[in-house]
Amino acid sequence: QNSERFWDRLKENAVPRYEKLGNVEAHIGRVTDFEGADGSVDMIPITLIYHHLHYTADSGDATPENSKTLYAKAMQMLKPGGVIAIIEHQAPDGTPRAESAAWHRASLQNAIDDLTAAGFEYVGNSNLLANPDDPQNIHFRDLTSGRDTSQRFVAKFRKPE
Repeated sequence: QNSERFWDRLKENAVPRYEKLGNVEAHIGRVTDFEGADGSVDMIPITLIYHHLHYTADSGDATPENSKTLYAKAMQMLKPGGVIAIIEHQAPDGTPRAESAAWHRASLQNAIDDLTAAGFEYVGNSNLLANPDDPQNIHFRDLTSGRDTSQRFVAKFRKPE
């Protein structure tokens, strides 16, 4: 998924990478508007956009309704045992959603809560993208080490078999 707003800038580099893989389709539009056949997808990566899915002003500290719809679609489209992988700029667990969203971050616990409530099994997470120098309570672009150095969680969720 790429937004229409950024696609013109990204497509020159993205399309050749997608074509090399042979089984990747770009969805250009809102993340909540994707479609696909039931049980047809092996994996859905949610990379550095979960912070836009975990909070709206209307939802407060609960999962937003649009996100619940997205997770239900994902559940339908994934094959049994299919995976949702989330990579996100990490906020400390316990941070209110509004606060972490303002930093363009989310907590691992919010992801676990949201996806398991949608029926996914939490498989685990990795510290592959850990950065102990990131305080996790500032906008990721404000890091003096650069925006690509944020502490990130990598979490795996599975559709039950």
